[in-house]
Amino acid sequence: MLVGFLPDQAATFTAVGRAELALSDVDAAVKAFEKAKELDARSLDEPKAMSAFARALVSSKRAADAAPLYRALVPRASLLPDRERPLVYLRAAHALMAHAAEKPEDAKADLADAAAYLAEARTDTASSMFGEVLLSQALVFDRGGEPAKAN
Repeated sequence: MLVGFLPDQAATFTAVGRAELALSDVDAAVKAFEKAKELDARSLDEPKAMSAFARALVSSKRAADAAPLYRALVPRASLLPDRERPLVYLRAAHALMAHAAEKPEDAKADLADAAAYLAEARTDTASSMFGEVLLSQALVFDRGGEPAKAN
């Protein structure tokens, strides 16, 4: 990771994290985002940065760490461009489903939140992910013990 410009600034590491994620170097992205957070606790409060960090965590098999980020991100989703919101809701739901599988004691709350996020994503019927949202909703309902709603 190259950080020659403003190496003591959290924004530098946030930008590097986003770039590394775009280049599919998930481990380097997570390290950069964690360094940004270490330098400034609020460095990833901007919705696009928070979304990128959460995606990097999920990609590195750390759904339990991504779940609280997505819980914080979803209420801020209105600050994202319209075309990105359904994807954020879908990713948030998937992260919470993975977290529910990892931590059964939190499963009920995770699945309820995931269902709410998917319901919000479903309101965008023009989204290219509409089918994935429907399938994810069926999975959430099935995992949540409501198979009749999954049909």
